[in-house]
Amino acid sequence: MKKLFFKLTYSLVLALLVAVSGFGQRTITGTITDAETGETLIGANVLVVGFDVGTITDIDGNYSLSVPEGATSLQFSYTGYTSQTVTIGASDVIDIVLSAGELLEEIVVTGYGTQTKKEVTGSIVSVKSEDFNRGNVNSPQQLLQGKVAGLTITRPGGDPNGSFGIRLRGLSTIGAQTEPLVIVDGVPGASLSNIDPMDIESIDVLKDGSAAAIYGTRGSSGVILVTTKKGKKGTSKIEYNGYIAAESISKEPAFLSAAEFREAGGIDAGGSTDWYDEIGQSGITHSHNLSLSGGSEKTTYRASMNFRDARGIVVNTGFSQLNGSLALTQKALDDKLSVNVNFITTNRKSDFGFSEAFRYASIFNPTSSVFKEDGSYNEPGGFDVFNPVAMVEQNINDGERTQLLTNIAATYEVIPGLKIMGSFAKQKNDFFRGEYYPRTALYRQGQSRNGVAVRQTDIGKNDLYETTARYTGESGNIIYTVLGGYSFQEFTFEGQGITAGGFLLDNNTYNQIGASAEVLTGLATPFSYSNGYKLEAQFGRVNINVDDTYFFSASVRREGSDRFGEGNKHGIFPAASAGIDISKLSEISGVDNLKVRLGYGVTGNLPGQSFLANSIFSPGAQFFYNGAFVPSYGPTTNANPDLKWETKTEINLGIDFALMDFKITGTLDLFSRKTEDLILFTRVPVPPNLANFTWKNVAAFTTSGAELALTYNNLIGTENLTYSPSLIFTTYNSVLDEYLEDTPSEFRTNLGAPGQNITDAGVGLHLLEVGEPIGQIVAPNFAGVDENGAYIFEDVNGDGAIDAADWTVQGNGLPDFELSLNNDFTFGDWDLNLFFRGAFGHKLVNTNRAFYEINPDIKGANIVRTDLADPNVKTASYNSVHVEDASFIRLDNASLGYNLDVSDNSNFQNVRLFIAGQNLFTITGYTGVDPDVRLADTGSVDNGGRTGGADPLAPGVDRRNTYFLTRTLTFGVNVGF
Repeated sequence: MKKLFFKLTYSLVLALLVAVSGFGQRTITGTITDAETGETLIGANVLVVGFDVGTITDIDGNYSLSVPEGATSLQFSYTGYTSQTVTIGASDVIDIVLSAGELLEEIVVTGYGTQTKKEVTGSIVSVKSEDFNRGNVNSPQQLLQGKVAGLTITRPGGDPNGSFGIRLRGLSTIGAQTEPLVIVDGVPGASLSNIDPMDIESIDVLKDGSAAAIYGTRGSSGVILVTTKKGKKGTSKIEYNGYIAAESISKEPAFLSAAEFREAGGIDAGGSTDWYDEIGQSGITHSHNLSLSGGSEKTTYRASMNFRDARGIVVNTGFSQLNGSLALTQKALDDKLSVNVNFITTNRKSDFGFSEAFRYASIFNPTSSVFKEDGSYNEPGGFDVFNPVAMVEQNINDGERTQLLTNIAATYEVIPGLKIMGSFAKQKNDFFRGEYYPRTALYRQGQSRNGVAVRQTDIGKNDLYETTARYTGESGNIIYTVLGGYSFQEFTFEGQGITAGGFLLDNNTYNQIGASAEVLTGLATPFSYSNGYKLEAQFGRVNINVDDTYFFSASVRREGSDRFGEGNKHGIFPAASAGIDISKLSEISGVDNLKVRLGYGVTGNLPGQSFLANSIFSPGAQFFYNGAFVPSYGPTTNANPDLKWETKTEINLGIDFALMDFKITGTLDLFSRKTEDLILFTRVPVPPNLANFTWKNVAAFTTSGAELALTYNNLIGTENLTYSPSLIFTTYNSVLDEYLEDTPSEFRTNLGAPGQNITDAGVGLHLLEVGEPIGQIVAPNFAGVDENGAYIFEDVNGDGAIDAADWTVQGNGLPDFELSLNNDFTFGDWDLNLFFRGAFGHKLVNTNRAFYEINPDIKGANIVRTDLADPNVKTASYNSVHVEDASFIRLDNASLGYNLDVSDNSNFQNVRLFIAGQNLFTITGYTGVDPDVRLADTGSVDNGGRTGGADPLAPGVDRRNTYFLTRTLTFGVNVGF
């Protein structure tokens, strides 16, 4: 199927690219001027509607444009001005007068509706498709990275199957739902991985509580609203977008080469192996998107098919993905009835591979060979030592995910201004994962257990029913909109899996569970689960616009969930915000717009699991009965009928401004938010409780910060050259106000084996402390090296012992501030974009250095030697020297495009060729492979173990298993016909 899709796509594009014929055309000229001053506008855009053929005005405001046959209208636009669309008549001269105000009339999606930008009173950012990041973009998260103040998106390393961490204005909970709620075409709880980046029209981010409160229980971490592309009436268009990209390792850690290892006195095994080369491959990605769109007065449509194949830089890693979408709108009953149908489905087959291969490629003796003389893999054995080539070539770790999102919505205008909408949506997510470790594999007990197979299946489904009534009316100079609605969403989750060993053959890998000796003897470890929950809500909102000067919005949502205790199933989440356009009240020289906003909102957060308010029974639990603990099938947690919503209360003060005829535009936001009643797994006394733990509302923290977005439109604006830079700045700080009862502070996060399980000594990499910032990294202070090559630590309190009291704060895993700079250039038919992104002030624990930056007397494994290394150290022991400043600035993305002149060929509406690069260079003092922020820690893993859940209270740990960072070069084409 994939090959057929490629052949059809390439054949169609190739045939159209070579089609040449002569067609009638005409040249239209004119001048564009400012309505108020009468001055000509330099660099104004003139576009042939439906053809993507255009030009810009020269230094005198004049333009000349060859118009293809069949063109019916021209669109005129200029930054800060309201655009105009004019029908082409008999005259070849069209002069245009533009009025200021385009930016303020921009449509912003606000949740259950839209507003113009001038009316928005909450903190909302809208990013259009033309402003997205470009190049080798395989995930919607990459489109937004660095584009929204306050929105942090990270994915350390270049794993093609790796997930992105997303945080909006820092941490909003320390349980589940740390990432924003995603809403796709009005459907909450959707998955970004089900949307192809090429199909997205715009992304709106609701940042503050007043904007997000309309979504109640799931709005605490913010809301991301995705609007997919739709057809447009009066057009008919076929588009192809494709590219091919090549990835390579951008930086390797400073481990010794074979020659350096011998020179340092390492055990010489007689070979010379570059283990990174041995496990590596060319990371080639190709992507193809074909779409058909158009419409009439009554019907619009858009259908697309997308195929992506991405290979990682490690053998047997990557994915193949096929995605299809359909959007259909039909009007009827004199256009009073509008029916919208959307369908999106994605199938993704992944080779997950083993990111641990980087770790073992780093430390494996570089003078060893890959294979022994008998052809078997060279496996020396021992704790936490594995041949990385054997790991990636012998073993299997793959999976397949199929996702579906379909929704239908009907809107009927009962009377002018009153519209009633009803909608139904269904989402489904099926996931399968299989692993196999053959009988010859040392890794994960494949050899010792005669092969190990793992199979797991997970299915998630949810149905959504919503109805709203909206009335928009006017009274004098007041425009108001009143909204009321009802929402019901039901979620179900089920899954099963098994791990089993003992096979006679390896041929059928994980598809031979029934032949497992461990299954037959009862030693296999199966599991299964089934759970779900329901959400039911009523909500309302009113928006008021008084003379385009005073703006007000208020909303409330009452929501109930069966995940809480009997008396706390419902919560009420109110919000209110207001704005004043001061520039309408007083004329200020050079100021075109100055709006001050103030917002207040309360949002909630659901726990990540069902049944937390109930007593959970499990096998092997100890049951307290008749004054003693009895091993049995008993409770592991106690019931808590008082368990209730986490709530976040937020105040936001914002200023939107435009200066110098809208040349300079920007937004400044100051915010403070407090999250209370956080749900944590809390140890309780037994008796009177039956179990040792209860889920309770016991913690709180406060986050405050500032955000600035600034754009200079056409800093350079001439006939042939324009330049528009944009700057985004973010800073925030989260402080722990309350924590577990009787626990004002707590060490957490283990370093791991070999030899550094520091939690066994009652310490950790992080210190969580009431009254202090979240994310504190701690360590003993370096004080020297003794004659035996062991570290000496500072005795901070002078008690003669090095213990927990001597572990001091070395910095924070979260940055002091983040910065991005976008630079857009156009010169003739060329366009250039340079996007820089950086984070400053954060620390990283460099675990490679903590374990391997030593100089032992006998070197059987490789060691790391950075510029910070002390050659006298012989014994590994984590301390302050391993906590590094990881501030960086990176050329994240650069693209150069050329728009071919297709005005003489009506077969084409546009043809654009481009080349792009990602992660082209990084400026940093950090000695590891990637200085990017680690928002959470997955824990220590060694000797084939598995990672656990990510801990959001432990940012800033650069683990040894981190997939290496990659550099990407992309070539692509965009064709419209």
